[in-house]
Amino acid sequence: MNIIETRELTHIYRGKITALDGINFSAKPGERIAIIGANGAGKSTLFKHFNGILKPTSGDVLIKGESINNKNILDVRRTVGVVFQDPDDQIFAPTVKQDVAFGPMNLGLSPDEIEKRVRESLETVRLTGFEERAPHHLSTGEKKKVAIAGILAMRPEVLVLDEPTAGLDPGGAMRLIKLINEMNRYLGITIITGDAKAGRCACCCQIHS
Repeated sequence: MNIIETRELTHIYRGKITALDGINFSAKPGERIAIIGANGAGKSTLFKHFNGILKPTSGDVLIKGESINNKNILDVRRTVGVVFQDPDDQIFAPTVKQDVAFGPMNLGLSPDEIEKRVRESLETVRLTGFEERAPHHLSTGEKKKVAIAGILAMRPEVLVLDEPTAGLDPGGAMRLIKLINEMNRYLGITIITGDAKAGRCACCCQIHS
């Protein structure tokens, strides 16, 4: 079974601007997929449909074979985590620890379980020791890792990253790509990335354009 599938997905903004037009897409558990398209091609709009941030104008989005609806939206967002292109759109807490803990707290988990998930997520993205740092004082690469850690703390099955290497120098980009690959290889997380250039994704993903 596909973990994510879209069927003739169309999204029109304000009834005038067609961002997506009849998109058919599927991802199986454990896959690594890169969606390539120029800025404005609709990648971000597509990704926001994968966990119900946006609703289709027409067509359907299925997670594990079930259409996204009001009854299953919380399960969908536990299954599919989206990391935005600009980490400042996603990071809001005064400390790294509080930011990463936000999702697990909203799941109603025990304090011990929240602490465990924060610790493990920060270990995964190699930010142990950053717990009390202010996220907005971090580098762009570190902010992206905090955003990823916040999603990982929710224990997703799918991680969607919108232009994950944007704004990073070549060294930072390669370190982040390595981290993404490790999450797929060792944690079994399905990885979907979007980028404007195929070269930035070719080393780690199946390419779709």
